Amino acid sequence: MVTDIASCLPLFPVSHDFIDIINEPAQFREALKKGIETARSRIVLASLYIGTTETDLIEELRMALQSNSQLRLIVLVDYFRGSRIEGNGKSTVNLLEPLRDLYPNQVQISLYKSPAAKRKWMGIVPQRFNEIFGLQHIKAYVFDDDVLISGANISKDYFTNRQDRYVLFRKAGDMALYFTELIQTLANLSEASLKISESRKEYLDRVHNTLESFSAVWLKKTQIFRNQFNTIFKDNLTDSDGCTFAAPALQLGCVGIRYDQKAMLCALSLAREAPDYHISIASGYLNFPSVYRDVLYQSKSDIEVLCSSPQANGFFNSRGISKFVPAAYSYLEWLFGQEFSKRNKWALVRIFEFYRADWTWHAKGLWMYQHADPQSPYVTTIGSSNMNQRSLELDMEAQVYLFTRNSLVRTRFNQNFAHLQSYTKNVQLETIRNRRVPTLVKFCARMLRTMF
Repeated sequence: MVTDIASCLPLFPVSHDFIDIINEPAQFREALKKGIETARSRIVLASLYIGTTETDLIEELRMALQSNSQLRLIVLVDYFRGSRIEGNGKSTVNLLEPLRDLYPNQVQISLYKSPAAKRKWMGIVPQRFNEIFGLQHIKAYVFDDDVLISGANISKDYFTNRQDRYVLFRKAGDMALYFTELIQTLANLSEASLKISESRKEYLDRVHNTLESFSAVWLKKTQIFRNQFNTIFKDNLTDSDGCTFAAPALQLGCVGIRYDQKAMLCALSLAREAPDYHISIASGYLNFPSVYRDVLYQSKSDIEVLCSSPQANGFFNSRGISKFVPAAYSYLEWLFGQEFSKRNKWALVRIFEFYRADWTWHAKGLWMYQHADPQSPYVTTIGSSNMNQRSLELDMEAQVYLFTRNSLVRTRFNQNFAHLQSYTKNVQLETIRNRRVPTLVKFCARMLRTMF
């Protein structure tokens, strides 16, 4: 049942009046700007990195801090990406340090280093490739009691021509506190990533126990909402009050934190068992892990997959070895489709590739429908996970599962999906197969698919 998806997740009721679904990158930038300008007590920014050209955003933060001594700013970025020196000679850390120097009592900057990263490799692997060890991949932006969940980073291309997804929850105090405490917890772990006196196993256990304890506390805090949630979804009731439930799911597979994986498997299993469901899945980098593929291959339901065309891959026309990344993902896309064909199930699957001139693709998420109402998804996800191998095993991810029986919210969910799909083209397996992919790229894609 749908209620099983959220069985181990905290639940937050949110009113349909305070859910803003954003479609375009420029609107995402405006939402960040407005959040900074209106915040009175806290701004929490969790991102992979902040682009080194985002001086306007830094100035907006500076002005907000200057005008309000009670305002607290917490920033969490990935250690590797946050300290990487870009072409202009700057890094995210360089960009943020002046804020901390000006307002030391108001600003906290933390760099998250993945527990999957092993010290012995740190000095060997070039800086550009050290993110293969795992990343801080959560994209959550809190402004007082408003929470903006996305898959987008704070960077120019994500504000202009890199397609992602974004949902703003307004007046969501409990959920805002949840993400504030989550980011603070990760920041605390980052500050003492590996104590001198502890072994690597002790460190991994500490990270696991800290995140498990955090999750257990919030599961207990939100237990009061579960009866209401179960009643609405077990009995297929229309929620006349317009209440949507948001359920955050964490994932850090390298230490055994797998809430998102469990929830996603439960959702995909519904499609496997019941032909009256329809699911649509989008991934910024299509490379479903075997645990998801095995369920999808057994599906009795229709499946739509949205992914990047080679031209819309962020690595298209890049230099060096990374120029082969689009070809590698195209090959993995073909392997995925071929398996359906082998099982005589290709008719159940449609693959759509995004192409919009001079744009790249970074959107991800799940939409669940029932055939009785094919234009109104009642479950969707929003967050950082690409639902690929590294999302399960290496990266720190947070994805929010949204459940609703409210017709207005369901219509908005569907409009968001339709907006994404409007720039895609349904591709056939033969088209994907006929693309030129060097033999060595095919070999590496198979051998290294667990790393991306």
